[in-house]
Amino acid sequence: MAKFGIVYASGSKMIRRIIVPERETALTDGTHRAGPGETMLIANGRADLESCAEHVRVATGVKPPRLRCAVLDQQNNVVDTILADPALDTHPLGRLMLIDE
Repeated sequence: MAKFGIVYASGSKMIRRIIVPERETALTDGTHRAGPGETMLIANGRADLESCAEHVRVATGVKPPRLRCAVLDQQNNVVDTILADPALDTHPLGRLMLIDE
């Protein structure tokens, strides 16, 4: 089976992206890398979200959350809801407030 990368937030363990490269060496040669506050786990098997969550749980002991956030404008009105990690993400329309894990 081909290897793939799972990039998750180092703090919350939320899965941020799944990388299925054309060539496996792209996971270790710097082509794909984790950003600030992120960790990349290299795995093999199925690359669907549920399987990747299990890989992260086994590696870290923490089940990755699906963090739902409200985007609040300057008047504290909710202008959007998104999946995001408030410790790492920003939104151009306002600040993030965690509303659901």
